[in-house]
Amino acid sequence: MLRGFLVAAALLTGLFSAGPSMAALLEVAEVLARTHPPATIYVGLALSVCAGSSLEYGARARPMREDDVPAPTTFRGAAKAAATALALGFGAETGTPVTVVRPFSVYGPRERRPRLVPTVVDAALRGEPIHLTRAGIARDFVYVDDVVDALLLAALAPAAAGEVVNAGTGRQTTNEELVATLAGVLGRELDVRVGEHEARPWDTGSWVADTEKAERVLGWTAWHDVAGGLRATLAWLEEAEAA
Repeated sequence: MLRGFLVAAALLTGLFSAGPSMAALLEVAEVLARTHPPATIYVGLALSVCAGSSLEYGARARPMREDDVPAPTTFRGAAKAAATALALGFGAETGTPVTVVRPFSVYGPRERRPRLVPTVVDAALRGEPIHLTRAGIARDFVYVDDVVDALLLAALAPAAAGEVVNAGTGRQTTNEELVATLAGVLGRELDVRVGEHEARPWDTGSWVADTEKAERVLGWTAWHDVAGGLRATLAWLEEAEAA
């Protein structure tokens, strides 16, 4: 039940959505303020967890570390950076233990187009061309179940109070590599057209998490590589269509 709540909460506060999460965070903060102490609504949780985003960092030419000064280049990244400051400030002011988990490029069940993974999976399953941006754009793709595990561990780790912790794999994958992996999982060639989709201003060839702190503070590493995450996503789609 708790895992299901965290999945729902993660979706609500913006793991997959394009909108900022400030309003939702403020509502949660108000609830915590009314119920403090204890610091959380659920018995057994050591602290409260805010879902941030790697977009808070802005582009970096090296793995992104939690002590990097945020330099967001998108509205969503700025909103998430503001939400992080609000959450940590609320924790410091009220004595509520708060942790911010910063997921990287989350994908998996219930993710919707126009995000990359559902777009290319849908096109592949329909036998349609897959239109990609210019070659070399990369992301640290992390499967949603792994991110939920990170959120759970953060909620149960007193040592994480007041901290920001990345949730990424520490390995970046280009869009072309992701589609090639999907082709391998499906066991067939795909019609890939690189450079036919307009690039976005924030697209970059370097976007990857430094995972040392997550391993040290939470004892967490992502279980799924890209192939494993795509297999799990395809299995979920199969089950959803059969239901």
